[in-house]
Amino acid sequence: MGAIATFDYGAWSAAYPEFSNIDQWQAASFWALAGLYHNNTGTGPVADEAQQALLMGLLTAHIAYSRVGTDDNPSPASQGVAGRVSSASMGVVSVSTDLQGMPGTAAFYSTSSYGLAYWAATAAYRTMNYRAYQGRRFCGRW
Repeated sequence: MGAIATFDYGAWSAAYPEFSNIDQWQAASFWALAGLYHNNTGTGPVADEAQQALLMGLLTAHIAYSRVGTDDNPSPASQGVAGRVSSASMGVVSVSTDLQGMPGTAAFYSTSSYGLAYWAATAAYRTMNYRAYQGRRFCGRW
């Protein structure tokens, strides 16, 4: 049985003070959006409520960074940049991004340090759960 984490703006903003530019309503909407990516319904694989809250907080920070940015850094998406920065130069500014070399949805999470931390923390939950065949069991008489 999975855990359900509820959004606590005070705890989230204390853990991520670089997002003081995001108000409580915006952060709550990013938390709800994070619930689309990470199962927060009580049926997911994370059984510990504190761990569930940490993972949801990381994912909320990733979405907040992707959408709005931090106090010091605007969102890369707001500047027309998508993907992981693969190279950058300073004279006559040049930035190259790519999403290659990463399997599946890892590319989405690689666009911020928060997303990469979430991806690494959830590695154990992305493995196959094998259940051995128990055979048929019949009840009653033949």
